Amino acid sequence: MPISLGRALTLRRSWYGRPITGLKNQDLADFLGWTAGFQTSFTHREEEAPHSYAPSAGNLPSLSCYLALTRATEDSLSIGPGLFRYLKAEHALVDLHRPDVQKQLQDGLVQAEFASYPALVIVVADMAATMRKYSARHYRTLHIDSGIMAQTQYLVTTALGLGGCCITGFSDLSLHRLLGLPSGSFPSHIFSLGRPEPAPPSGASGFSEATEFAE
Repeated sequence: MPISLGRALTLRRSWYGRPITGLKNQDLADFLGWTAGFQTSFTHREEEAPHSYAPSAGNLPSLSCYLALTRATEDSLSIGPGLFRYLKAEHALVDLHRPDVQKQLQDGLVQAEFASYPALVIVVADMAATMRKYSARHYRTLHIDSGIMAQTQYLVTTALGLGGCCITGFSDLSLHRLLGLPSGSFPSHIFSLGRPEPAPPSGASGFSEATEFAE
């Protein structure tokens, strides 16, 4: 991604209530790979342990992502509309066969207009994943993991020249039914995604070098 961290932090915005256009397959591949995919792997206690780009407490697989496409991607071999689960190890999508996903999202969102975005990434927290290692107190780490994921999503979106917004206003029950989630899992947030029109600015000034410390 040809953009510095400082520039991404400076340009980061919630893209809401402004024109947005469709996405290409590569946009989705880049976004999901950089935000939810595996960075590398290492050996821990003689077992192969993958590292995600968005870190999690204890390096546990506490979060998973579902991709809701409200319109087809702008490619000759397009995908969508529909609902998909992202498999991070394979960097692949599994079709959950929900072609009416936009209507179901409209019914479940507090602000139904977000369902008009080309894509919405639903981040799901898995309580059972943390309970294998930590006590019930670590319910809170799921929310920390989710916050780290949201920040990563914003920065990657900015670096890719896309637009998005973190959403927490939704019906948990509606999303549980839509995704078919098991007991112990819950949707933590949704991230809307599209391509801004016109394109966002590509440059920003950084901080000057600190030469003095405040007392």
